[in-house]
Amino acid sequence: MNTICPSATGSACRAQLLELLGKYAVFVNGYKTSVNAFVETLRKDPLLTFEYDFNRPTGQPTNSTFRLIGQTVQGGWTLTLNGAASIYNSTPSSAILGSSLLRDIQVASEASYDFSKAKKATIIGHSTASAAYYFQDQTSPAILSVTPSQPCARSFVH
Repeated sequence: MNTICPSATGSACRAQLLELLGKYAVFVNGYKTSVNAFVETLRKDPLLTFEYDFNRPTGQPTNSTFRLIGQTVQGGWTLTLNGAASIYNSTPSSAILGSSLLRDIQVASEASYDFSKAKKATIIGHSTASAAYYFQDQTSPAILSVTPSQPCARSFVH
């Protein structure tokens, strides 16, 4: 019994199979077009997102990380900004030198220009120039609870 074309044989089966493959190709092409259109609408509109992360690392005090990410596209320019700050959820001991509630900050930015969006044709073609900047400052030391007799937790994979 033919499981691909149960009601047809030979050339009729091949014709039925080609028709089904054609319908499948049209469906896949429509799906890809829809996904691409959705992604392009995301690229055109400014994006802004906020993230909060509650961290409970082993042997350290808990901390909270706040992150803000934004992006906009204007003409051929794409501008992106990413900023984060991490704070301890409780005031660190004054016995720890240099410690404060603010654990660290991070800032990253990028500006890129897509030459293919230029009004005039260029010899560069589909090229992009970009510049990026990253800054990080750990204002307080990572506060670890370590005992002198066993400085690190041991975990080995055999």
